[in-house]
Parts: sequence; structure tokens; C-alpha cells
Amino acid sequence: MISNRRSITLFPLAALLSLSVYSHGAPLIFDYVANVDSSDRPGAPTGSILTGRIIYDPVALDRQVGEHDYFPTLGTSSISARGSQGFYLSQDVRVINVTPGPTADNMTIQTFLSESPNDWHMVIDFIEPPGGANGWLQGDSSLPTAFPDVLQYANLAMYFTDEADWVRNVHASLISVTPAVVPLPAAAWLFGSALIALAGFKRRR
Repeated sequence: MISNRRSITLFPLAALLSLSVYSHGAPLIFDYVANVDSSDRPGAPTGSILTGRIIYDPVALDRQVGEHDYFPTLGTSSISARGSQGFYLSQDVRVINVTPGPTADNMTIQTFLSESPNDWHMVIDFIEPPGGANGWLQGDSSLPTAFPDVLQYANLAMYFTDEADWVRNVHASLISVTPAVVPLPAAAWLFGSALIALAGFKRRR
């Protein structure tokens, strides 16, 4: 049986450990719905609906001259797309450009690598007028934590060049981008249970 003195030490220690993990930073996760405008993929035909997820991790993205470059050792940032008839693609994000402007706010999320031209590439472009202080980004070039309720211009392009040098592609218009509902991380539950246990211990005293 653990003594009261050990309990006093262990409960705050568990709380501090869980807090340090939980406060390290969490990815921003969004779910999107898109309409396929053109496609040569059987699993995502023209006129069908795509659903997918955009994940970008502020911890994994180091800011460099208006661009956010991806470093795979620091976190996971990705785009995924799922078609209604079996199409599925998920790629790591490589670069995110965020550019607020006086007439339009622009954001581009890219997954492709120039050294792998025959692999799938994915690009999402957002152009939201008006820009500046009254626009979507409000003059801030940080990674956005929300997207407009009504998207003015938001396109998703997925493509690759096959062995015969034909470009295979899927182009879609994003209808909505909303924050994803995700379960709390285990560290958050640990922190909460540690606080509850500590409160119970104090009450017993």
C-alpha cells in the first residue's frame, strides 16, 4: 500500500508529466467535402463527392520567408482524399504558403516533391477576397485556425505522370472545410485523472 507521503509526491508528478506532453502542441485538423469537376480515375468519377482531411502541425512546420517547410522528424502534416467509389490517396504535406493581401488572401498546401515526378502530387489552393484587415486571414500570415464558411475559390488537384508520360489527374472544388472532431489525446485524459485523484486525496485529508 502506498503511504500518504508517497501519494503526495506521485500525484503532482503525474500531473506535471502529463501536462508537459499535452502542452507540446497539437496538429490542426480539418475535414473537407469537395465536388469532382474532372477525373480519369474510376474510383473518383466526375460529378462525384470527395471527402478528406487536411492536417498541418505547427510544431512540424518551421517558418521560412513566407513559407512553412515540412520536417518529417517533428510531426505529421498531410492531405488525404477519399472517393465515393473506392479512390483513396494520402500524402505528406511539404510546403504551405500563407499570403494575406490587399485584394485577396491566398493559401496553398502542397504535398509533392520535385525529385519524385512519377508519384502522386496533391495541391490545394485557397483564394478568398477581400483581403487585408477585413479578409479571411486579416493580414496575418500565420497558419489559419479556421476557414471561411463559404469558400470563394478552393480547388484540389491530384495528379501523376504514368509510365507512358500521360498525366492522370483528379480535379475538385472544395465545398466546405470544417474543424475535425477528434478524440482527446491520452495525455489529456492522464492529466485530468491526475487532477481528480489529487483533489480526492486532498478531500480525504
